[in-house]
Amino acid sequence: MFTNMAVRLERAGHCQRCEHYRRVTKQCNMCGCLVNLKVTIAKSVCPVGKWGASKEGSDFAANVSKTIQTFFNLKSDSSLNNGKENS
Repeated sequence: MFTNMAVRLERAGHCQRCEHYRRVTKQCNMCGCLVNLKVTIAKSVCPVGKWGASKEGSDFAANVSKTIQTFFNLKSDSSLNNGKENS
C-alpha cells in the first residue's frame, strides 16, 4: 500500500520541480492532491505522467505506515462489530 522512502523522495522531487506544483500549500494544481501524502501511496500516479505506480515498500517508514493502517482497520472493524451487537 505504501512506498519506500527512496520512491517518496524521487516522486516528491518531480512534483517540486513541476510547473503545476503549488509551493504554498504543497498541492498539485492538476489533481488538487496533497503531494506529501500522494507520494506515499504505491498505486498513485502523477496526473501529467511524471511518475507512475510503484511496488509497496519494505523499509522502516513503509512498515510503520502499514502497521498504523492495520491498527486503524482493526479499530474500525471492532467499532462496527460493537455497533451491530447493540442493535
